[in-house]
Amino acid sequence: MHRARGPAGWGGTWVPQLVGVFGAGMVAAAFFSADPAGGFPPGTPLGPPTSMSTPEIVHFLVSGVTFPALIAVCFAFGRRFAAAERRGWAAFSMVTGALFLAAWISIFAMQGSQVADVAFALAIALVLAWTHPTTLFCPMRPGTRPAGEGPPSAMCARC
Repeated sequence: MHRARGPAGWGGTWVPQLVGVFGAGMVAAAFFSADPAGGFPPGTPLGPPTSMSTPEIVHFLVSGVTFPALIAVCFAFGRRFAAAERRGWAAFSMVTGALFLAAWISIFAMQGSQVADVAFALAIALVLAWTHPTTLFCPMRPGTRPAGEGPPSAMCARC
């Protein structure tokens, strides 16, 4: 990430911090879990819960910071890949951000809908599948490269 962030500018300054926000949010979400709802886990009544526990409220608030940070990172990497003329990676990054945003909005718009819940679960799987190869193939900062590797515009092996 250090080599990939680039010179001054929005992406160079904010992307590492937004990735940190996402990571911290994922840790916080693990400590403050969501309440059982919608028949999950088995034995839980169908439909949304009638009340929210304190951990559920914190989980909800954490997602309100964590997910927008993640979506911004997807779009920032999309721009970075586009600038490096990696159109496939740019499209993958941008589509991942857009689908995650749409799925996240759908769980609010269609509360209690199993379709929205499944779409959101699939969006989480997609964004987590996106994070690993993105960090392996992220564009390098102009003028930097690991010793002995391709031209300066090459993609880094590890960022």
